Amino acid sequence: MARFNFTNALPRAAAHVPRSIVWLLVGGLLAGVVLGRVVFADDPPVAEKPAAEKPAADKDKLAADKDKAAADNAAAEKVKTAKQRAVERQAKAKANRFQGQAANFAQQWRTCLVAELAFVRQICPDLPPPQRLLVKAAGEKALLAAAEELAGTQDLFNYQGGTPQSMIRDAFAETLRAALPPEQWLHYTAEAEARTKRRQAAVIRLVVEHIDQALYLRLEQRDQIGRAMADHWKPAWEGWLQLRFMQGTPTLPNDIVTPYLDPDQKNAWQDLPKTGLSVHYVTGIMPNGVAPDTSWWDEAAPKPKEAGADVPAP
Repeated sequence: MARFNFTNALPRAAAHVPRSIVWLLVGGLLAGVVLGRVVFADDPPVAEKPAAEKPAADKDKLAADKDKAAADNAAAEKVKTAKQRAVERQAKAKANRFQGQAANFAQQWRTCLVAELAFVRQICPDLPPPQRLLVKAAGEKALLAAAEELAGTQDLFNYQGGTPQSMIRDAFAETLRAALPPEQWLHYTAEAEARTKRRQAAVIRLVVEHIDQALYLRLEQRDQIGRAMADHWKPAWEGWLQLRFMQGTPTLPNDIVTPYLDPDQKNAWQDLPKTGLSVHYVTGIMPNGVAPDTSWWDEAAPKPKEAGADVPAP
């Protein structure tokens, strides 16, 4: 039995199909393809609708809010600027007061510088002129530093820090140590220490005398208070050398005075009107026989040219 061949049978079968049926099948096939592409194709982009325009009332409100915010910012900036200017004015006024007070102190304490210069000249009469200028410049700088330090002090009537004299002496010592030969430097330091001890003894005697006048001290009490002052000595106490210009009993720590008093004297000591050290009483004490003249220190300074000195002769 022969096998059926589909390959050969299809063309022959198609030959017997009416042509209208063939075209109908082809048309259906094409319609299916077109319909499939339309169904499964991506959605076409949708055009965005233009935003609806805001009403005029909303526009006016937004503009008003913007103007108000700008006005608030401007007002805040103006207030901030005014505060900054006020702070700057206060700082400038404070600086001016500070500089004015420092200048007043420097002028008042110039006698301290003159006295210390006179002491150096007395001990070191052979100091070369160039070194004199260095010593004097160091003293001027120390005087200004002392004035600025004390100008910033709140309690000028109970000041216990460094005095203008001590600051000037420290500046002199640093400069003289480099300027003087070793043996002359040792001579200067020995004389300076002896002067300090003499002034310390004078202060202690003055203060104890004032306390004695108020409390009627016994001899051993005078000695005990004097030794306590020497053991707890402070450079600022040198200001008590001006005690004759002050009112009241010198203010001293209680542990220097009260341990040596009897009960009645202690009660009297607590009730005594006392006076503190004031930088307003600071002044220079000139060595004996030395005039307050600073021209010796300026011998090496360049002399100012006279008017017409550089004009060539005709």
